[in-house]
Order: sequence, then C-alpha cells, then structure tokens
Amino acid sequence: MPRSKKGRKRPPVNSNAIEEAVAAVTTNSENKISLREACKIYKMSLATLSRHLKVFKESRAENFKYPANCTVKRVFDDTEEFTLVDYIKTIAKMQYGLSKKGVRELAYEYAVADS
Repeated sequence: MPRSKKGRKRPPVNSNAIEEAVAAVTTNSENKISLREACKIYKMSLATLSRHLKVFKESRAENFKYPANCTVKRVFDDTEEFTLVDYIKTIAKMQYGLSKKGVRELAYEYAVADS
C-alpha cells in the first residue's frame, strides 16, 4: 500500500466491530441490516466489510471469527521460537547478559544453522 500524500494512516482494525457487522448482515431474523448500513454503524469501509463477508460465505462456517494475520513474515515456527526463548532465559539465569544486538545475532545464527 503506497504512502498517503496527506500523511494520514489507516485506522487500526477493530476485530469486534468486524465480527458484529458480519453477524448483523448475515442474520436471518428481522434485525438484518444492509451492507451499507452496517458500514455506517460500525464505521468501516464498504470494501473491508464486503471482503470479510465474501471470505465468510466461502468458508461456510457457522460463526465468523476475524483472522488476525500475524504470521506473514515469520522466520521461526512455534517450537523453534520457544526453544530460542528457553535458551535465552537459561543463559540469563547464568548471569550471561545479552544486549539487544546479542539476542539479534543469536537469533540470526540460529536461523542460519536451522536452514
């Protein structure tokens, strides 16, 4: 996404609002509202809500759960990360202090050795 010419950033994602909006649009009761009304009520863009609604309908799930995508640029999987954290905690208990740079170098060496 390119930088904004006016210096404005996108507002942070409110996962609760997205879940409530999708639920309000997809209910089969009398309280069902339109897509545009949900965008106004929950203060989000039409494109965002329609994109999440499309994914929800394609998944055929019963309840919508907002998927936070934090795993895009991960280097280590969960087991490798926990192993590295345990090692850093162990050497910290042994009074071998590491700076931020030292931890970064250790993680880099671990990633290179692992691959």
